[in-house]
Amino acid sequence: MRKALTVLMTGVLAAALLAIAGSGGAAPDPNAPAAIRFMWWGADQRAKVTTAAVRAFEAANPGVAVQVEPTTFDGYFDKLATQFAANDAPDVIQLTPDKVLEFAGRGALLDLASIDTSKIDPRLVQIVKTERGQAGIPAGIGSHVMVANPRLFVEAGVPMPDDTTWTWADYRRIAQEITRRTGKEGVFGSQAFGISSNGLSVWLSQQGKTLWTKDGQIGYEAPDSTGYFQLLKDMSAEGGLPTPELITEELSAPLEQSGIATGRYALAYADTSQFSSLVKAAGEDLELLRFPSRTGKAADAKMEVRSSMYWIVPARTEHEAAAKKLVNYLVNSPEAGKLLLGDRGVPTNSAVRDAVRAQLDPASAESVAFIEEISPEARDFVPRAPVGGGNLEEILKRQTSDVLFGRATPAEAAQRLIDESRAATRR
Repeated sequence: MRKALTVLMTGVLAAALLAIAGSGGAAPDPNAPAAIRFMWWGADQRAKVTTAAVRAFEAANPGVAVQVEPTTFDGYFDKLATQFAANDAPDVIQLTPDKVLEFAGRGALLDLASIDTSKIDPRLVQIVKTERGQAGIPAGIGSHVMVANPRLFVEAGVPMPDDTTWTWADYRRIAQEITRRTGKEGVFGSQAFGISSNGLSVWLSQQGKTLWTKDGQIGYEAPDSTGYFQLLKDMSAEGGLPTPELITEELSAPLEQSGIATGRYALAYADTSQFSSLVKAAGEDLELLRFPSRTGKAADAKMEVRSSMYWIVPARTEHEAAAKKLVNYLVNSPEAGKLLLGDRGVPTNSAVRDAVRAQLDPASAESVAFIEEISPEARDFVPRAPVGGGNLEEILKRQTSDVLFGRATPAEAAQRLIDESRAATRR
C-alpha cells in the first residue's frame, strides 16, 4: 500500500488552532492560521508533483498548512461518502464530473463562484454549475482515449491502425490477431472495456444517444447498449480480451499494475490525463488513438474533450478561505502549473497552459497535441449525471461481470443497466 504523504503542523500553528477552536463559537477569522486536508487519487507521479505544488503553495501562504492525502482510485468514492457522512471530509478534494453533481445535488459542496475562471473555457465551468452555485473548478482538460503499445504490435506483426479510419470490426480483428500471434501467457490484444461509463458514453454517442438527458433522465434504450455487451462477450471468448477471471481480478488494480502499464496489453482505455503516468510506469513508448467508429470516419468516433476532473470544497469545511486559496492556486498560478504540468490533463487556464507548454515531458506534450488535434471533430458536451447517477460505474461493472460469467445475456444486462440506473436516480 502506498504511504500517504503528510505535512507536519508546527507547534505554534497547532496552538493557534486550539485557541480558535476554544473561542466559544465566534465567527472564524478568514485570515487566521489554518490547517487543511487535501485528498486526491492517482499514481505515484501525481502524488509527487501535487505534493510539490502544495509545498510551493505553503511557501506563498505561510498562514496555511496542508495535509496531503493521496490514495488509489479503488474505493475512493466509498471512502469519501463515509467521510462526508461523518462530517470528516477533507477540505479540498479531487472529483470526477459525475460525482461533482452527485455531491452538489445533495447540498454537500461549497459555492466556488468567487474563484477566478475567466481564463477557463466557460463550458467546462458551466457544466458543474447548479442552483446552489459553482460546485467545482476544472482541474485539467482531457479525453477518454485508446492507448496502444507499439512494441506489441511489432512483435505480433500487426500494423498499427489508422485511428482516423478504423472501425469496431477492425478493433475486434486486431485484438484477436495480436493475442494469437504473440502467443505469450498473459499477453492480450486489448484490455477489456465495459468497466468505464466513459467508454459506454462514446459508444452511445456514436448512435446519437447520451447516457443522460439535460433533465436528468436516461438518454438511451436497452438495445442501444446491447451491442456493447455483446462485443465484450465475443471478444473475450475469442481471446482478443482477457479471460473473465482476469478482467474481474484487474478491476481494482492501480494504474501502475494495469495491463498496458506492465506491457501485457497492446490496447487499453485511459484518460489523456493518465498518459504521462502510464508511459513512466511502462518504461516504453505508448501511443494515443481515437476510438474506433461505426463508419470509419474520425468525426464519427464522437470523442469528447472535457474536464478530466474537478476541485471541490465541502460545504461544511471550517477553513473556507484557505481551501479556496488552495484551489485558486492550483488552477490559476503559473508556478503551480509548472509543477503539475500535464498530470491531470491539459491545464484549464489558458495563461498557465501557455506558460508550461515548453516544459512538458514528451508524453504530456503528446497529450496536449492529441487534444488539440481532435478538438475540431469532438462531440458537444454531453449532459452530466443527475443525483444518484454517480452509481453508474458500479452498476456497469456488475452487469459486465454478469455477461462475462454467463449470468446474464447482453440484452438482459443492457436492460438491467437501465433499470438499476433509473432506480439509483429516482428521488
